[in-house]
Amino acid sequence: MINITKVQGEPQPLQDFKANTQLLGAGSPCNYDLLVNPQKNDYKLALLIEQHYLCAYCNRNLDEYLEPTDKLANKLHLLKIEHWYPQSLCKIYAHYDTPNGRDVAHENMLIVCPGENANPKFTHCDSSRTDGSTLTIKPQDPAYRFSNVFRYEGGVLKTDIAAIQSDVDDELNLNDDMLIHRRNVVLNQFIKSLPNKNAINKQVLIQKYTTPNRENRLKEYCTLIVYFIVNNLN
Repeated sequence: MINITKVQGEPQPLQDFKANTQLLGAGSPCNYDLLVNPQKNDYKLALLIEQHYLCAYCNRNLDEYLEPTDKLANKLHLLKIEHWYPQSLCKIYAHYDTPNGRDVAHENMLIVCPGENANPKFTHCDSSRTDGSTLTIKPQDPAYRFSNVFRYEGGVLKTDIAAIQSDVDDELNLNDDMLIHRRNVVLNQFIKSLPNKNAINKQVLIQKYTTPNRENRLKEYCTLIVYFIVNNLN
């Protein structure tokens, strides 16, 4: 789970949405349910850029949802805008229905994958959260750092903080068998790509997997790769 640096202020699509609702006059509602396309998809794109095109929770690469499925459309509509502080609780927040409501606060919104599993009975990320549940882990917290919280054990995401482990296992289902398998496939591909031991430069590798490329993208499961580099390469 990468740390997410929220942009200062708000992305333009969200600013435009709030400004448009205010143009309707005093007393006009402003809440997340009123955010519709094209502004909603534009906002999703802004969140993708902010998160370096990775799901906020499982860190799956989301590029495939930007590729056209036909001559007219992509699959951006399948990606979900996640409310870290639950939307159902936002509706009883003091500023609900206004531009200051927590349900339309940029700091509270993340982009996540559809949370689908090969077995439809199991989901992950936002799709597996209990309605109204709150999380302890907060990837957009400026103080959050993966290495201070998590480790990997055979592709399984672990922490010594019980409340966060509950988030991972029970609320977000990030140790689902399918996700563990995907992580291990990526890790094995990385290991096979390594040069001769004498040619390995750990710092160069760490830099490669912690720094976005020219297109502002981080590599899928980059925290797993960095963890392996730090703890397994001499």
